[in-house]
Amino acid sequence: MKHLKKLSLLPFALFWGIVGVRVEFFRSHFWLTILCGALSAVIVLTAVYLAVSPFRRGRALKYRRLARDNGPTSPRAIRELDVLKTADTAVIIMKLKVIRAVLLFCTVIGASCDTAPKLVPRPARLEFTEMIDKAELVVIGVVEGGSTVGRVVSQRGLRLQLCRVKVRIEKTLKGTEPSPQIVLFFYEAAGAWDGPAPNIISEHERAIFFLVHDGGVLRATNDMYLSHITVRTGRHPELPWPGVSLRQTIAKVLLTPGQEADIDRYTATLHSVKALAISLVGTRDTVALLQGLLGNADARVRSQACITLAEFPLEKKDCLPKLINDPEAPVEQRRQANEHGPVGSDRRAQNGLYFLQISLLVF
Repeated sequence: MKHLKKLSLLPFALFWGIVGVRVEFFRSHFWLTILCGALSAVIVLTAVYLAVSPFRRGRALKYRRLARDNGPTSPRAIRELDVLKTADTAVIIMKLKVIRAVLLFCTVIGASCDTAPKLVPRPARLEFTEMIDKAELVVIGVVEGGSTVGRVVSQRGLRLQLCRVKVRIEKTLKGTEPSPQIVLFFYEAAGAWDGPAPNIISEHERAIFFLVHDGGVLRATNDMYLSHITVRTGRHPELPWPGVSLRQTIAKVLLTPGQEADIDRYTATLHSVKALAISLVGTRDTVALLQGLLGNADARVRSQACITLAEFPLEKKDCLPKLINDPEAPVEQRRQANEHGPVGSDRRAQNGLYFLQISLLVF
């Protein structure tokens, strides 16, 4: 009986051993998980049978001999019969433990198996204008979580990992999506990456996502490379704006601060967002959107909008004198306004003339 108790720990040791050593492997191979679970049950039950059969056979022979010699009601025969019943009970308990361990194994691993959709990687670098035209669904949403699914795949020498991302939709800009939460898929580069901006999506990030339907799921228009636009202007509950095209809407969302906007991060990236807006709607509309920010109540917003207008390639410097004399404007923006303004231009011209005279004297 002491050996039976030790043997009863075998299925649990087998279960946790398999889970600990190859859990990721079994998560990706559901039917192989079931097969291994059934095979484990057969192995353990066979071990139980081989361990218990000699013991029970010997006890049964001893009971028959005692019953024949002393009678079935003799104390020794009754005691031997109790041992046999205990052994039978232990075997039944052992079988139940094996079945329970195998079922637990299959349930835990099976429930966590990755139901990865069969998506073919599409590694391609697209311009945002191409994404807009290609997308069947364009939404503004906040990332609520993400995980990798399936195994790393190789294509054209690239190692790619399929990712699943949950997004809470705030606004739908193109197409229809009845659910307030969607799940989208995309392939990201696995391992080190040295190249153009990869597609990295962070939790709690607000972004514009460009999606297509494929195999019953939503996926990004392209894989590996950037396929979404981060939104740092907060929420825009007033969307959609009537009479505004999709490209104009995206440009306005990226340039116009809304509710819960992180102004510091917004102003720090306004220069790069300006370039994106120009690629979407052209210079004239971008200038109009930035000029609309010059009357913003936040001095940081109107100051940075003025600096952005004055920089290349817009070169709209009419707002600089007002910015220089704005007491609420940040010191850095006022310094930049001086550099972009007439005084700064004259100083640069004088410096250029000075170096030109020195060059003539030297040569």
